[in-house]
Amino acid sequence: MSIAKINNALIYNVDLPPAEQLEEKLKEAPFSDLTEVQITSLGFVESPQTEELVTKIQGGFAINLRLDEKIIPTAAVQRELNQRIKNRQSPFPVKKAEKQQMKEAIYSEFAKSALSTTKLITAYYYEESKRLFVSAVSEKHAQYVLSLLLKVCGSIKSSTLHVSSFKLGLTTQLKSFLDGDNQAFGTLGACNDCKLIRRLERKETINFTNMDDFSNTDIRQKLDEHYEVEHLGLSFGDTTFKLTSDFKIKSISWEDTDEQTQNDESEAQVWKEDAAMKIFSLNKFTDTLLSILSADEQPEVKPETKPKKAVPDEYSDFLYGDVVTHVTETRRCSVSNIQRKFKIGYNRAARIVELMEDNGIVSSHVSNGTREVLAPTQGQE
Repeated sequence: MSIAKINNALIYNVDLPPAEQLEEKLKEAPFSDLTEVQITSLGFVESPQTEELVTKIQGGFAINLRLDEKIIPTAAVQRELNQRIKNRQSPFPVKKAEKQQMKEAIYSEFAKSALSTTKLITAYYYEESKRLFVSAVSEKHAQYVLSLLLKVCGSIKSSTLHVSSFKLGLTTQLKSFLDGDNQAFGTLGACNDCKLIRRLERKETINFTNMDDFSNTDIRQKLDEHYEVEHLGLSFGDTTFKLTSDFKIKSISWEDTDEQTQNDESEAQVWKEDAAMKIFSLNKFTDTLLSILSADEQPEVKPETKPKKAVPDEYSDFLYGDVVTHVTETRRCSVSNIQRKFKIGYNRAARIVELMEDNGIVSSHVSNGTREVLAPTQGQE
């Protein structure tokens, strides 16, 4: 039977347009295969279950982002960089700008022969609560979905949970539960999995698993010794999951359903029904968690509202616009590439890149030293 595989969920409040409008916008950011020197490529794709770009389900819809990344070990890049620095024919120490140029060149060279991975990230939107449930473990992957939605939608309102308040709430509620308050988690049940963490001179962690009874452990004593809850096993009906201190839902084990699939139901329809049931449940126990833990919801600072810096006079001529055009057309951005293309010095190229980051044209550095081009190709806006 075709089921919606939601094992983990990162939750965001996002005000997305209706499914029909969103589908037209997603067409502006389709996935394209990696080029020889490209390290990362991402874009929206059709669902493998329904073959739809936006799949309508009861209560909302689902979208899919494909992410292809080349595997370039950081340690290998660093070894090559160290070797090149050692082999330099110069009596002067290597400068930061030169080191960055060398690193970018190494990544470009390694990319030509590197293997790549493919990941499909599915996000489910519940329209009534305006919550987006991203089925992912990595927050970086969820941010890819949000940043690309922002790119195609232009401006979307979003908010997130105030983590510090929530973390205190989870620890406090577990203390109350262990002190005999059986309603500390409301309709949710506390399961047999708990991880505690304490940061003093060093980080200390304690895992409690496969417990028959919380009262037979020293969890309560550890909480008095300034340990805090890192994650806690909870249940919602027959569904169990781990709730982390930063409000991520992991290791979801869904209740078994005994409903028989009708003969006239397609695989796509079965998947839609299963997805609808799961996002309804996710939304319900998210409501329960928020009411129990009294988490505050604070507006995020969104890229479109970030104050833009004024362009310095020396860059207010044609060059900045030409660089933006080049970057958005090639979908590549690096200081060394701009230096070579426009025959300018490193410092000037670096400041233009910083200005493009301030203006939301490109992202900040990602782990491999490159930048993602956020702005669409000129003429496609």
